[in-house]
Amino acid sequence: RIRLREFLAERGEVLKTDAKATSKQPGTQDQHPTWYHEGPTQLRAARLWLADWTIARAKARFAATSTSETRGVRLHEMQQRARSLTALCSQIGDTRPLCYCEVSPNSSLLATSSWSGLCKVWTIPQCDLQLTLRGDYAVGAVVWHPQATITIQPNEVNLASCDVNGSVRLWSLQSDTEIDSLPSHQCKVNKLAFHPCGRYLATCCSDQSWRLWDVAHKKELLYQEGHSRAVQDISFQCDGSLAVTAGLDAYGRVWDLRTGRCVVFLEGHLRGLLSVHCHPSDGYSVATSSEDHTIRIWDLRKRECVYTIPAHTGLVSRCRFERGSGDFLVSASHDSLI
Repeated sequence: RIRLREFLAERGEVLKTDAKATSKQPGTQDQHPTWYHEGPTQLRAARLWLADWTIARAKARFAATSTSETRGVRLHEMQQRARSLTALCSQIGDTRPLCYCEVSPNSSLLATSSWSGLCKVWTIPQCDLQLTLRGDYAVGAVVWHPQATITIQPNEVNLASCDVNGSVRLWSLQSDTEIDSLPSHQCKVNKLAFHPCGRYLATCCSDQSWRLWDVAHKKELLYQEGHSRAVQDISFQCDGSLAVTAGLDAYGRVWDLRTGRCVVFLEGHLRGLLSVHCHPSDGYSVATSSEDHTIRIWDLRKRECVYTIPAHTGLVSRCRFERGSGDFLVSASHDSLI
């Protein structure tokens, strides 16, 4: 089985089942042209600010790049630790299914969201309930501000959540009610993500679009179409210059936030994409998970899939690189395995 998995990972592109009937032919994306909408005057200022901010981040990343020898030693240490991983504790999170969870930037708190409309904040590792955030509809996701629990005060915006009714709510760590909200979407909001700078928030919608918001002014800066089905997830590159979206149309798209253009098209999955995540440090690796039971690793420099991971027997609902160095990838699937 190990040899079979390795063979499928390396030759997966060649071994697609009934390729002529099920795979999409090159150039299929041309049938769904990308539409660019005119944005407000604040969008130009935001693009200029992002260009300056991301260039500084890229310079710092290149300066901090470790040598291959240093990385090899670190990988060996991490592999030793990974072999001893065990469940630390377990907790009943809600009366209805939990659909999303995320650890805070300082790793001291865990936020969970539920179909009951409640988001809860738990301490780590005790799993004691610290705060309950009360919404009205089933919550699709709850995410932390990049500086929450680090430099942001508890009474400021620390969390954002989205629900099936199209609402996006902003939360502090001192109240069980929202401190603010974004203008309501006219459709279900599937996922959302803060830009690494914390000034902007992206939302993924079921109307085949994704949007970029100015958090401080609660204003929509960008309305972007491009997918032919619902947009399920979005992730920002570590420098903050690129955004990667995943759609149920089985495609991923890479967007340059400084110009607004779609610069890379990720084609290869056989069914809809459910999750996407950019590597937290190298700036070019992207992981996507899909209903076709696979995870794919993409190299944005080569603009192609460099590895296919046939790790599950059910749809892969989530994949995430390890925070920090990104040496490990964690996946969750409907086959009940992590």
